[in-house]
Amino acid sequence: MKKSHWRASIILALLVLATSITFFMRRYFGVTIVYSHFFYVPIVLSAYWFGIKGIPTGIYLSFLTLTGGFMEGRGVSGTEDILRALIMISVSLLTSKMSETIKGQSQKLEVSESFYKAILESSGAGIIVSNEDTTIVLVNNQFERLSGLSRSQIEGKLSFKEFFLEEDLETLFRHYHSRREAERDEKIFEAKFVNGDNIVRDVLVNIAAIKGTNKSVINIEDITPLKELKNERESLSKRLEEALAKVLSGFIPICASCKRIKTETGEWVPVETYITKRSEAQFSHGICPECKERLYGSYLRGKGN
Repeated sequence: MKKSHWRASIILALLVLATSITFFMRRYFGVTIVYSHFFYVPIVLSAYWFGIKGIPTGIYLSFLTLTGGFMEGRGVSGTEDILRALIMISVSLLTSKMSETIKGQSQKLEVSESFYKAILESSGAGIIVSNEDTTIVLVNNQFERLSGLSRSQIEGKLSFKEFFLEEDLETLFRHYHSRREAERDEKIFEAKFVNGDNIVRDVLVNIAAIKGTNKSVINIEDITPLKELKNERESLSKRLEEALAKVLSGFIPICASCKRIKTETGEWVPVETYITKRSEAQFSHGICPECKERLYGSYLRGKGN
């Protein structure tokens, strides 16, 4: 609002100045051409700042030009005055229209930028926008967290290749150039990401070219927790297999009737107890169909009747 006020004050001051110049130049000197070029300054400024609302400035200065004949004492305006007035009105209209168009496009651009920025910042993956020479021009918040560096340290200063191990660069550039040169459906690939503290993370990388520009988008998803979980699960599975193999290797003395197992101390224990003490396996108990029929068949059939 304050900006609008001082702009209006500037236009008003220019109009007062234009009126004063017109009166003195035409009343006392009879000059009609040179000073009128000054009128286009407030006309263009009004149209640019206020759009359609700035047209009255052009109308006023056109009217001022048409009254020049009266100021000179000859009454009727001449052809030159009429032509200048028409040109001023035309310039005011055209400039106002252009200003409105520019403002409309600017508003659309702001909405579009806000939309894509929201998508960029809400992504759970680190995102890089890079030039063709691999210089990073834009990153999102997630990439800042992933890299451990701020935007001011990254944008316009670093190449994305500085965040990957040497062994992964060949694959990285093969995908990068293939997406820049042709619309190939390259698969997401796995690589090692090195952050600002030289800590290596496992990541999935996907690259896409931005059509009509020399820029590319690189999506980097940290899968280190998943890899660690997978490795831990594989380790547990391996230890369990080794434990079971150790427990079940060799001859195990087992009762032919009750199926209890004889331990090294001579104690006879259930199979479940024997395996549980010697491995990480856990048992759950149920009853198979054959035993169910043998033990409770007559009861169940009688209950059904």
